[in-house]
Amino acid sequence: MDTTEKLTIESEVEKLPSLQKDPIEEKTDTLKPENKKKGCLGKGCLVSFLIFSVGLLLLSIAGGKDLVFNMVAGILYVLSLIFGISYVEMNIIVYYIIIPLTWCFMLDSIFKVHYLKIASVTGYFLLFLFIDNWTKFCAWAFRKSITLLNYPYDWTKHEFSDTAIMDNGIIMNSKIFMGQYYVRNSLIICVFVPLIVYAVLIYLLVNKKRVNKQ
Repeated sequence: MDTTEKLTIESEVEKLPSLQKDPIEEKTDTLKPENKKKGCLGKGCLVSFLIFSVGLLLLSIAGGKDLVFNMVAGILYVLSLIFGISYVEMNIIVYYIIIPLTWCFMLDSIFKVHYLKIASVTGYFLLFLFIDNWTKFCAWAFRKSITLLNYPYDWTKHEFSDTAIMDNGIIMNSKIFMGQYYVRNSLIICVFVPLIVYAVLIYLLVNKKRVNKQ
C-alpha cells in the first residue's frame, strides 16, 4: 500500500460518525422528562418519609407519646389478626426479620454488592433450621425485648407464661410488663431509630441514582 492510498483511507475513516456518545447528548439524556420524573419521585418519597417521621417525633414530644406508641402497637395488632398469628409473633417478624432484611437489601443496592443479602438470608435460614418451636422462640425473644425496653426497671418479677405471652388479649390489655421507661424506650428503639436509619438509606439510594444518571 502506497502513501497516497493510506492517506485516502485515513481521511475516509475520519469522516465516519463517531461511535462514542457526545458528552452534550449525555447531559441532555439526564434532563429527559422520564429521568426528571424518576428523580422527583425519589425525592418526593424521601421528603414524605421525613415529614412523617418529624410529625411522629413532634407528636411524642408534645405529650402524645402514648398515642404514638398505641398507634404503632395497633398497627402490629391488626397485622397479626390479618395473618392469623399472635401479636408477639408479629413483633418478632417485623423487628427481627423484616426490618433488618430491608436494611441489608438497601445497603447492597447502595454499594452494588450482594454480600449482605446472601449473608442475612443464609443466617435466617440456618436459624430457622435450629428453632424447634417457633412459639417458644417468639416468647423467649419477646421476654428479652421487654427486659431491654424496660431498662432500668426490673419487670421479671411479673413473669408471664408462654401461653399468656402468646395471647393477644392478655398482652394488649396488660400493663404489668410496662414499666415507666417502657413506652419511652419503645419509641426510641422501635420507632425513631428505625425511621432515622430508613431516612439515611433512602437518601443514599436517591442520591446514588441521581449520581449514576449524571
